[in-house]
Amino acid sequence: MNIQFSFFLKPVVVTLFLLSIIITSIQAGEIDSRLEAMMAQGNTDDIYSTIVILKDQVDLNALKASFQQTGVDRRTRHEIVVNNLREKAEETQPDLINLLSATMGKGVVSYRSFWILNAIAVNGNAEFLTELANQQAVEKIYRNEPVEIIQSVGPIIKSDPINVTHRAEQGILDLNVRPLWNMGITGEGEIVMNIDTGVESNHPALSSRWRGADPGVDTSEAWFDPVNNFPIPYDNSGHGTHTMGTITGLEEDADPDTIGVAWGAKWIAALLAVNLDFDFLDVIPAIEAFQWGIDPDSIPETIDDVPRVISNSWGIPLSVDCNSYIDNIIDAVEAAGVAVLFAAGNNGPELNTMISPASRIASPINVFSVGALEPGSEIVAGFSSRGPSGCDDLTIKPEVMARGVSVRSAIAASGYGLRSGTSMATPHVAGVIALLGQAFPEATVDELKYAIYETTVDLGVKGEDNNYGNGRVDAYAAYLYLKYGYIDEFNLSKSYVRPGIDSVEVTARLIYNTSGFKVSAEFITSSDSLVDKIELYDDGLHNDGMAGDSIFGNIWAVLSNEERNYRVDLEFQVSSADTDTIIFSQKNQGNFTSIGPVVYDGQDSISVNNNQYIFKVMLANNGSVTTANAIRAKISTSDTCATSYKTSEVFYRDIAAGGNATPLFKFTVDINSICASTEELLIPFDIEISSERNVYWTDSFVLVVPPGIGIGVDDEITGLPAEYALSNAYPNPFNPTTTIEYSLPQSGDVSLIIYNLTGQEVTRLVSEVQQAGYHKVTWDASNFSSGIYFYRLQASPTSVWRAGDFVLTRKMVLLK
Repeated sequence: MNIQFSFFLKPVVVTLFLLSIIITSIQAGEIDSRLEAMMAQGNTDDIYSTIVILKDQVDLNALKASFQQTGVDRRTRHEIVVNNLREKAEETQPDLINLLSATMGKGVVSYRSFWILNAIAVNGNAEFLTELANQQAVEKIYRNEPVEIIQSVGPIIKSDPINVTHRAEQGILDLNVRPLWNMGITGEGEIVMNIDTGVESNHPALSSRWRGADPGVDTSEAWFDPVNNFPIPYDNSGHGTHTMGTITGLEEDADPDTIGVAWGAKWIAALLAVNLDFDFLDVIPAIEAFQWGIDPDSIPETIDDVPRVISNSWGIPLSVDCNSYIDNIIDAVEAAGVAVLFAAGNNGPELNTMISPASRIASPINVFSVGALEPGSEIVAGFSSRGPSGCDDLTIKPEVMARGVSVRSAIAASGYGLRSGTSMATPHVAGVIALLGQAFPEATVDELKYAIYETTVDLGVKGEDNNYGNGRVDAYAAYLYLKYGYIDEFNLSKSYVRPGIDSVEVTARLIYNTSGFKVSAEFITSSDSLVDKIELYDDGLHNDGMAGDSIFGNIWAVLSNEERNYRVDLEFQVSSADTDTIIFSQKNQGNFTSIGPVVYDGQDSISVNNNQYIFKVMLANNGSVTTANAIRAKISTSDTCATSYKTSEVFYRDIAAGGNATPLFKFTVDINSICASTEELLIPFDIEISSERNVYWTDSFVLVVPPGIGIGVDDEITGLPAEYALSNAYPNPFNPTTTIEYSLPQSGDVSLIIYNLTGQEVTRLVSEVQQAGYHKVTWDASNFSSGIYFYRLQASPTSVWRAGDFVLTRKMVLLK
């Protein structure tokens, strides 16, 4: 489909997109609340730039699962994904395209279809967009997000070429790439890509690496310019040239000047912004760049044109959108075999300064964001954005680190310069992916990123943290991880052990070729001291009686009179025909403790509020020596008399040995009215207790609820409610059904939608006009998996959603 679309409109431009999602439904779509608010405040003749998502989307997870089962090669995976994406758009978009075409000049200014996420970009007025949202094929209409290049920090310092034979930038060497270069792994045969301000293709460190200069390659397969459609790469600001130089730059002369990690790779590029001061920059060019980047020659059967990695130095300013259509695009790109990296951002040093898409937490490696280190690659740069992710205010971010301060690379024309920023750190990691891609051409995106993530050099406080993520990238360790095997499953038999009495069993299942392996478990204290080291065996000694099953294990007796937290690292010694014995380790595989135990020690009633019982739980440290630090407790019950927990986890700080503590906050439990009694109500609870975010102890207690709580909650209610309200689901947690109650002071359109933890809609319980009054609906989740879900009520007294209508979201937990 070749449809014209103009991006930049001067009259009050707001952005909208039509996107599609694979859900069988006869319900019409909706308008995103941010766009809706803009439309409510605008004039009737204002034009809004939008993205329309269609309901019917390719099931990428199902495709990836089938690839894993069948073991198809990378070329076939790419072909299947791209063909599925294209065919879905061709099958489902024609009716909407006809509508848009017929309405040109009558509410529609321009439009452009996409296949990478089955979406249509539309510039139109509010009246037409409201009509468009009512089309059955439409899932949701979003504004076209504003984006910005993550600029470098501080001045650009020019630098001359350094004529030292085989000289390489120290930030690159800090990644431990030299062993790979020595084996001939330079990225040769791989293609890398960035989405940035362009690339200076005539730069001496990059000109020989541009794929568009290769014989027989059309320049349209190596450069994408959605702004000016210029056929040859250019870069007005030098930002994209600098980032590409770090990925693959090498000035080849008698004394090579190595500024790139994967200096044997070829590059292609897509332009996002002409310069860093672009007046109006939105996400549409980024979508077009991703769509072009996963199939530059428009032939899905070929992959010699497809990049191994796309490095991104842009984000959505001041936003953490945890349910964005951009996520669908990233998933499609990676399903097609192309890894996606994002700079973490330059908003540090405060915590919680990540922006979208880098803040996404769909999995430990998605989105794969990169933070910046000072020279020496040991200390985090002050400007580097930190976690936790704003999506849950808990998940640690970024994923990994690389040098991002005073990084020497290519700048405009033929020069070199020093720049700083997470945009300078990210291309280091993109280069490492290219190296690993050459070494393991059939490795999936997940395998490559997990290899990098699991083998980093720990920095800062021990373990993963919001300053350093998982640590500095180690390219050689990632290579060993992929070549010789890695842990697919790890288990500790106990989380709490009694010193001098108990033993802990360690088991680890390895994949790939485990012949020649010697695996040892290292027991390390929280102060990073090695306590003991034992060998793990693959000969039945791990108690399953099956030798040669790649499950290594052994038992370790905890030392007497030692109360401490332990972590377990695994060390691998590998002997094979093509190499000497290699020793590498995988850290932080598991945690256990001999402190305590920390246990339940009573409860205090604080207050009663209608059907709510508010109380505190005391904990005691039964240990005799060591303080238990940073204690948290989380409660749960399967008893339906407790319908929900407005507070289910609380904090205690530290508890000294032999001491006890009350929490900093209170637990709040709703009591189901059907359980109300004139006598005390006894509800059994389990309590999960953690120290320093590791769950070590479990206990149970009986909540003693005073008589009368809950009475009247379900009594017959007369009259109309005075305000909109959404109650906590009950029971919660639940299995498999739960009930949701809400009240409407006015009749109108009502929707009650269930979302999963990643923000994807899973079902609609209500989508209709309802009368004012009290309403109740039950969700049967028999066909859904355990996990956290969100339910959102949106209500309007009119047939058109408006800014300011009632919208409220609550959380519930399905436990099977």
